[in-house]
Amino acid sequence: MYILTPNSLVINTTLKQHSFELVLFSTSLHLSAASEAEKAEWIYILQSQIPLSNYDESDPLQAAALGHDLEYNTEEFHL
Repeated sequence: MYILTPNSLVINTTLKQHSFELVLFSTSLHLSAASEAEKAEWIYILQSQIPLSNYDESDPLQAAALGHDLEYNTEEFHL
């Protein structure tokens, strides 16, 4: 079973035709659909559910990450 959390991400890939990637907190899934329309539907559904999800408090790696104080850096990027 794979659990969506607020830090999950869905991105397009070029690994196969109609493919996309679902990035979860501790794993990535490379998926492909039967058509571009089906792929778009999957991506839409997943992206609409991610903001409604909750953090998985049973995941020790995620719990440890959430327990750390945030560090803020000021960086400049030049193109």
